[in-house]
Amino acid sequence: MHNLGRKSYASLRYELQQEDPNKQEPSQTKVYKESRKRTHGRTYLTDNEKTREYIEKMNALESAQHGEGDNSKDPYSQVIPEPKRKSRVRLVGSGVTKNDVQKRDKGSGLIFPEEMKADLVKQLMPSFATAILSQLQEANPGINIVIPESLSTSTPRDASSAPHHVSEQNGQSTKTGATVSQVQGEQSGEEI
Repeated sequence: MHNLGRKSYASLRYELQQEDPNKQEPSQTKVYKESRKRTHGRTYLTDNEKTREYIEKMNALESAQHGEGDNSKDPYSQVIPEPKRKSRVRLVGSGVTKNDVQKRDKGSGLIFPEEMKADLVKQLMPSFATAILSQLQEANPGINIVIPESLSTSTPRDASSAPHHVSEQNGQSTKTGATVSQVQGEQSGEEI
């Protein structure tokens, strides 16, 4: 019987994951051992002999696996007998089925570290900003949008897309090859 009190298995798993230096999900063995720890000096209503026996067997299997270098099987699944109800999953909480666990494992297939997320945002942000500004320019041809040089050079254009009318200041060329003075002259009705 576990000694978690009101704490859920999910909370325990989260705490153990945060304590791990690699932030990996804890093994069933670790969750079992942590949920069965007892406080010295406290009296309990249930006997702890079977739990101690299971933990000793798990420790023996862990040390044997570390000696052989084989970490493929969790000692928990070798020591603890299968539940009577086949749909039940132990050490995850009440109401959780095997399908729920399988879906959770499939959903967590691709995890990005925070540094990778930040780098990805830095790489993609200029192209998104340029795309939005060029769409604004296309929707409102009379508007004069100034796009910084850092944004306008980083966006690749495919050959199938229509030319984008994005103008810049100081007589620099636009995406269509016209200069700002030509664009402004066209807007005022002058011919250049």
